[in-house]
Amino acid sequence: MSHRRTAFTLIELLVVIAIIALLVSLILPALGKVRETARMLKCGSGQRQMAIALATYQGDNDDYFPAEHTQEGTGRDWMVTWTSRLRPNTTDKEDIFWCPSADPDYKWIPSFNDTTASASWTSKEKYGYGRTEEPLKGRQRRYVEGENRTSGFTYGYNGWGIAEFTIPHLGLGGHAFYTNAGDEEYFKEVRVDQIRNAADMIAITDSSVDTFSDTWVIARSGQEFHWPGKRHFMPRNTLKEGEGSSTTKYPPSNGQTPVLMADGHVDTYRQIELVLTEDMSDPKGPEGQIARRWNIDNLPHEDEW
Repeated sequence: MSHRRTAFTLIELLVVIAIIALLVSLILPALGKVRETARMLKCGSGQRQMAIALATYQGDNDDYFPAEHTQEGTGRDWMVTWTSRLRPNTTDKEDIFWCPSADPDYKWIPSFNDTTASASWTSKEKYGYGRTEEPLKGRQRRYVEGENRTSGFTYGYNGWGIAEFTIPHLGLGGHAFYTNAGDEEYFKEVRVDQIRNAADMIAITDSSVDTFSDTWVIARSGQEFHWPGKRHFMPRNTLKEGEGSSTTKYPPSNGQTPVLMADGHVDTYRQIELVLTEDMSDPKGPEGQIARRWNIDNLPHEDEW
């Protein structure tokens, strides 16, 4: 009389488990890429909303781009202005200024605990902040849940061009111009008609979130903490607060990022296509193209590398 087997043997169970583990190991990386692709698409969608907000701002302000920040006021700390000037023209308000590939702690969450606003900022409201709203600052140190803490920001503005404080000024506006600003006039906002090739000029891109001046970006070698980010398809938070920078420690990568160009369209670049390293020296080569897309005159300005 034959006996029907009703259970798997240990070897058969081990084989099944091994097959399942193999399938999971094959599927998880693919799912991770799908999730990251979705995040990048959402980031690109946010930048398209920024493009609409930017066009609306220009329509209301004689075709000027906003400047990155101002130091107007007795406090003389940096007050970021491009974000607050675009915010009124967006539907998602602060949400579009956070890329979901970044740490959730880097969301822009307004705080209305600035009880010394009138003493610190003489004209904060004209830049788009509420009377008691704590402005975004150079180090993004803000009042959150009873304490002042450092918080990163996930997007950077091309207010300076290839490098900061160049004369002639090469970016969209480093400092918001104000009366009696002295030399600051060199770095004030520019008009749309001052840009030679807006379709090939960077306006807003991912920032390398290290909590130091995250709201602006440049391409210059030796200042990797101001480079555009390498957020997508790369490990998150590649820069940590307090770390130094070098092209050896933070080499440019093939990580991709959506980039809002000055004419309002969004393109995708690899980080290596956006930054200059210390070994680049040929303005007629690929590095020249990298440099040109940062500057309003669409020239490489190799003397600033």
